[in-house]
Amino acid sequence: MSRRYCYSIRGLTTAGLLMLRSFLIGTIVGAVLAVAPAYNYGRGAPLFSNPFEARSVGAIVGDTARDVAGDVKKGIRELAK
Repeated sequence: MSRRYCYSIRGLTTAGLLMLRSFLIGTIVGAVLAVAPAYNYGRGAPLFSNPFEARSVGAIVGDTARDVAGDVKKGIRELAK
């Protein structure tokens, strides 16, 4: 039986383990750094703003009303053509 295709941690060289470790650390650090901008993007805030800042209900309603008004204006312009 050939051990050529048997993969295990024991078969990795020191350079391979170092590469694997650096990949895993880079993945974890990248995920941690991406959480805050992704959360801000999901709530419609600027990417690098404070993700823990509480938005008032008035600000949320105002943003939604502006979006709806813009969509209505676009619809009316298309119907008028």
